[in-house]
Amino acid sequence: MVFIQHFLTHLVRVVIYFGQAGPGQVIMPFYRILNPTSQTPRLRGSTLNVQQYYETPLAQQLGGGVGLASNGSQMKTSPVIRDGKMYAVHSIANSTNYIYASAKYVVYDLASNSLVEQVELGGIGYYYIFPTLTVDKDYNIAMTYTRSALTEYAGGYYSTKLAGDLFFGPSQTLVEGLGNYQRIDNGGRNRWGDYLGIYLDPANDYDVWIFPEYAAATNTWGTYVGQIRMVPFAGIYTYLSTNILPFGNLENNTISDTLEVVVANYGIDDLEITSVASEVGPFTRIPDQTFPQTLQTYDSLTIRVIFSPTELGDYDETLAITSNDPGFTGIQLTGHSYEIIIPYTDIFYASSGGGNNGDMITIDRATGVGTTLGPSLYGEIRSLAVHPTNNVLYGLVTGGSSEIVRVNADQGDAYTLFNLDLHVVNRNRF
Repeated sequence: MVFIQHFLTHLVRVVIYFGQAGPGQVIMPFYRILNPTSQTPRLRGSTLNVQQYYETPLAQQLGGGVGLASNGSQMKTSPVIRDGKMYAVHSIANSTNYIYASAKYVVYDLASNSLVEQVELGGIGYYYIFPTLTVDKDYNIAMTYTRSALTEYAGGYYSTKLAGDLFFGPSQTLVEGLGNYQRIDNGGRNRWGDYLGIYLDPANDYDVWIFPEYAAATNTWGTYVGQIRMVPFAGIYTYLSTNILPFGNLENNTISDTLEVVVANYGIDDLEITSVASEVGPFTRIPDQTFPQTLQTYDSLTIRVIFSPTELGDYDETLAITSNDPGFTGIQLTGHSYEIIIPYTDIFYASSGGGNNGDMITIDRATGVGTTLGPSLYGEIRSLAVHPTNNVLYGLVTGGSSEIVRVNADQGDAYTLFNLDLHVVNRNRF
């Protein structure tokens, strides 16, 4: 009895299952416990008619095989109760084409014992399975689920529905599936769905943490963590699509590709951008924006930059930005400038191999003594050759990927020219 009382004092328990009430009709029975902390708790039940649906099919995926188990149309996660309404979701067969799967969402008014909303989220060609939802303090709803198709692996997705909207917005990608999943248990199931979740952050009742399950690799499941929010922040909230624009390695006296960063305002108040510097060091902003600019809630602009060094070395600069957000003062830009010196004649060049950090060396042909030029920046360069026309020293790197690199014959540093798409072919010997 102690265990039962402890259980009841911590839960407003709602038990839901689904059944057939008759031809073409589906019922939702549910039960609630009244006076859970008293010595005489009572159980009360009700039933509701809901739109007819069919059992969720197995979720198919890119690469075929046994479909992911969807566990039928059972409600696998607890409903959410907020201010007298119960919000619940489960998967169903898509109502337009039953071979696919959708998420069905319902809202039940506890005071009037009535169903006030029921919405289907899905699309022909897709499988939405194991959905789960939560509701923020303004009655905005977030849902996360696994989605797959014959054209995509099982990935982690989410959708949102603002208070007052009739339908959920389209699927948003948190993480794409990365492989076909086939882990068949003794019962023949390709088991799925044990590791999904969604939770409202109690610190503010607005931030939502989502944990969808996805195919992290071939035959490997994973759980990806994401954070979403359905209302703007108080004040100004500057968001950058990336905190750093990394231009990487670039040959001296050449011009990089254009990189870009999106600046958005996710706050209620306007973000006033007075100016953005036109250049800093070897970095130059593409002049396709004029300032000042005002970014209202959810407005954004794109800043584009190129890297054109004329001196060797590492660069770490900040493109200055003046705005009414004291925490937003600029965009960090990084890059490295190098040069390729061709080999000197009558010099024997070699790579020291992985045992010595891939250093480039020269070897005295008379004595065999090696002299280190410097690190190649690769674990090992397996072979070297001098191009007969331009006299550049090239190397082959293998390992996780195969690359042709150009080597600076003066300092030993090497840089990727292009990747090689190499495949290992096994041949039977006769």
